[in-house]
Amino acid sequence: MAEVKKDRFVIAAAESVADKLTGILSRAGIEADAVVHTGEEALALCEQEGALILATYCLMDMEGAQLAEKLAACDVLMIVPKDFDGQVPANVLTLHNPISPDALVQAVRTMQHCRVRTAALQKKADK
Repeated sequence: MAEVKKDRFVIAAAESVADKLTGILSRAGIEADAVVHTGEEALALCEQEGALILATYCLMDMEGAQLAEKLAACDVLMIVPKDFDGQVPANVLTLHNPISPDALVQAVRTMQHCRVRTAALQKKADK
């Protein structure tokens, strides 16, 4: 089987929320490659190559949906308010608050698996 490089995983959330998300995921053996607190920081990290981004709906400088639109090459898991029914770009999967730690871990693992598998299939198709 062709070797597939590890997918980038970035958390974009306010500091206190990012700390909580990092703790939940760390206990499940999932480590972020970077933790940022603004959309601009996420853009700087991920604009050139795709990544999986776990973002909250409201960042300090932009909404998560705005970030997702600017990062079309990335897949975004966006934690949204319970009553959210707005439009999101095609690269966004929403997770409605409150979300259990188990559901969060499951969503991140599933998206990571899908991204790695898709990259492997694309690599195989390109041969």
